[in-house]
Amino acid sequence: MLALVTRWLQDGSVDAIVAAIREEATARQKLAAVALAGHAYSAHPNGHHVWIPLPHIWSSAEFASHVQRRGLAIVTAETFSVDQRQPHAVRLSLGAASNRPELVRALDIVAAALKQSAARTRVV
Repeated sequence: MLALVTRWLQDGSVDAIVAAIREEATARQKLAAVALAGHAYSAHPNGHHVWIPLPHIWSSAEFASHVQRRGLAIVTAETFSVDQRQPHAVRLSLGAASNRPELVRALDIVAAALKQSAARTRVV
């Protein structure tokens, strides 16, 4: 493994790999921007994640459960919190989708859920 990495460093392969990863991350961020237009979110233009503050009608757990029933796994902000102040948000990994069309479908599910009322999604 060390020999392979050394070769990649010497022949410029590492730079090409990093550039390709950055390009893909940027393209996925652009897809997220389109799908989440009208919703507040934060992300780095070359980042692999999107943070979405949730509407107050959703609890983090309810939102995560709702999208999970539609085939998505998201992580609530509580997972990343190191103190008592927990943002009312979720983190989406844009790199988890194996391709861009799959990511668009996932983002559409998230965007639709953000527009829904949590009360309509509760199981009684």
